[in-house]
Amino acid sequence: MNEGNSRRRLKLIAARGAIALTIALGVLFVAEPAAKSVSRGSEAAAQVHQPDRAIQRKHIQRRMIRDRHRQNVRKMRRNRVIARRLAVNAVQRSRQGLRIRRGELLGLELTKSRRVQLEERGFTIIRTRTFDGIGLTLSVIATPDKLDAEEALALLREEDPEGVYALNHLYSRSDGADGTEIVAISDVSPAAAQNPNSEISIGLIDTGVDGTHPAFAETDLVQKNFGRHNDIVPQDHGAAVASILSRDIQAAGFRSEIYVADIYAGSEGSWGDALSIFYALDWLADENVAVINMSLAGPPNVILEKAVRATTDRGHTIIAAAGNMGPDHPPLYPAAYPDVIAVTAVDTAGGIYPQANQGAQIDFAALGVDVPAASGDGESLYTGTSFAAPHVAARAALLTPQGGTVYDQLIASAVDLGAPGRDPVYGHGVVSAVISEERSVNNTVAAQ
Repeated sequence: MNEGNSRRRLKLIAARGAIALTIALGVLFVAEPAAKSVSRGSEAAAQVHQPDRAIQRKHIQRRMIRDRHRQNVRKMRRNRVIARRLAVNAVQRSRQGLRIRRGELLGLELTKSRRVQLEERGFTIIRTRTFDGIGLTLSVIATPDKLDAEEALALLREEDPEGVYALNHLYSRSDGADGTEIVAISDVSPAAAQNPNSEISIGLIDTGVDGTHPAFAETDLVQKNFGRHNDIVPQDHGAAVASILSRDIQAAGFRSEIYVADIYAGSEGSWGDALSIFYALDWLADENVAVINMSLAGPPNVILEKAVRATTDRGHTIIAAAGNMGPDHPPLYPAAYPDVIAVTAVDTAGGIYPQANQGAQIDFAALGVDVPAASGDGESLYTGTSFAAPHVAARAALLTPQGGTVYDQLIASAVDLGAPGRDPVYGHGVVSAVISEERSVNNTVAAQ
């Protein structure tokens, strides 16, 4: 009986072993085709995705070609706009009769998204630049062909009332109404500096200056072009103003260094524009020139005003000619801005120049009638507020910080003419002018 039980156990164990072996073999045979199936599936998926990647590459290439084409179109359009800006006929009169650059606007502190919006509206951003000297970012904008500058300006101000936009106004040299040159004087003898190792630096925004002129034998000239011409263009106006600056500084015993920003190079007639003045102010501020003379005048311009304020906020002093449009004419700029010192012209007797602008904006007066200054290869006599302003600028450059503010020191040095105190004819009085001793302060009201 025990023998029979043993045989049954052996048979049961053998049966269980056969079942386990069958199951193991079955799993092995099933797993191998499954693995092969998964492998084939991956290969098929790779074959499916491979054409997708090729299509994507084609799309990317087409997008790149399309973007490059758009960039080329924009570049061509920008080049056409620039060529139009530089054309001789790029100046026109506004509806108010002011000279402006045709089809050109200026925008201050425009964001990238705003510039993209303007491009989408048909405007062209000619260039955008941050000016480190005065801390402002300026964009030059070309208007769409269907809009003139004034229509485009109105549209931008309506769409973006918080934005700062302006026409690119033109500014004339503030010389005399009679053409300035009166009498030619052949002999030019610049004064030798008593302290040749001591140099006074001053800035000038005007025309180019002929550095070979004998009047600048004792002067270091540093010039840069901001006009619409490739080179500095020397003209008598800038030379005359620079020679007055140089002579007044040398008369005080110092050698002069004049930074000349030529904003009239290549311009039509005697006109520079707000954009060029903006560039010039930034350059002079970046060169750390303390006093800047601007013998020019024109209409108010919000972007020019902000550039002037940014310059003076950084400690620079700006002296400007009041203009020669007559006593009843509205104020001219930049002289009329609160941050600028406006200068009118008088003769050697202290009489006011009849064509000089008058008004509450006048700060000081200086000699501006029959002023001897550089012309050609000699000298001529000049008349106008252009030639009065450099006398005050030179005096300001010679002042020391220990004496108080430049403005207060100028007031202290001025000879009060006209009505007592500040008046709309002489301002606080005459600075750096040769006034005959017989002329009394109380005897000048009639000259008004």
